[in-house]
Amino acid sequence: MACARPEPSSPRQVDQGHNSLIMLLRKPFREAVIMETNEAANKFERVEKPKNLNELHHSLVENLSRIEAKKPRSIDVSWRNKNELVIRAKLNELKQKKITIVVMPDILLFRKDDPSKSLAVDLKWFSHSATNSREYFEVKLVPKDVTDELKLYFATSTKAPPETLYAASRVLNTAVKPLQTVFVTRALNAVAHLSEELGETFLAAANAAPSDFYVLLRALENPETADELRKHDPLLPARIRGIEAKQKLLEIEGGSFGVEQVAKILSISRQAVDKRRRLGRLIAVSRGRRGYVYPAWQFGGSGLVPGLERILQILHAHDAWMQIAFMLNANTRLKGRRPLDELRSGKVESVLEAARAYGEQGAA
Repeated sequence: MACARPEPSSPRQVDQGHNSLIMLLRKPFREAVIMETNEAANKFERVEKPKNLNELHHSLVENLSRIEAKKPRSIDVSWRNKNELVIRAKLNELKQKKITIVVMPDILLFRKDDPSKSLAVDLKWFSHSATNSREYFEVKLVPKDVTDELKLYFATSTKAPPETLYAASRVLNTAVKPLQTVFVTRALNAVAHLSEELGETFLAAANAAPSDFYVLLRALENPETADELRKHDPLLPARIRGIEAKQKLLEIEGGSFGVEQVAKILSISRQAVDKRRRLGRLIAVSRGRRGYVYPAWQFGGSGLVPGLERILQILHAHDAWMQIAFMLNANTRLKGRRPLDELRSGKVESVLEAARAYGEQGAA
């Protein structure tokens, strides 16, 4: 059955706000529908969460053909204009196909007896209104007005704590150039998605991470998000593990130094440090606008670890991360010892041989 009453005969606008189709129901049924809907939405196998009208249109067209199964189609999804999507349903045909449509403040349900053939669509990014007549029921959807959303947020009694608002203001202040705007918008959408999907136990563990970047890494590593990540990039979980491995490499043996610290250790100018880096005589990792950092372990009491420059000459074709991995990982050619430890013990020649093999094969 359809959830809209077939009368009156002439179309009428039901609601301009969030209550939508609920206003079409007789009062005794409203609470039952709301309660049933909230519970049922969590039981559906498919809960679509489109972020814009294009995603919403694609999701509805793809899933409604599965729900209706038999032709002719009783639910039509079409563009009224580029900023308005319209869902138009024939009430009698819905009843025959035993399809029920329920519109809630933030959920649109297309229900059948079999939950696997039903669909729940998250509408939190859209405003919607409903119109009905004897034959048709229509829902119009448009993107929510951001200004109105912000006004509504600040008018509510429950708000994010000051530290969250401060973080949000920092983000908004950075999104002033086109490339920054795209990056910030997409990153915020990803963070919002993660915060909604992750369980409280995992969130508590992630929030205990030593830095903001580690919080993101912990969230992306979580098994709850792994399947979603693989949909977009099958190798993404491996990339995330690689990022964490690199960070751990930098933290080993005393962390890293900035250019000023290195200049002081070597008793040379900053310009001389940069020149040595460019010539491949120092290991340095780029930090974007923050310049370069230099692993602390390559320096000893009187400058560089003896023999390191000779090793770097052999490994010049490899990037800094490969050079670091060679120096800090156990090496079979050195009987399981690390090249760094061998250099510190004065066994330069054996490390040179291992470096040559590493340069030829990529690993010892």
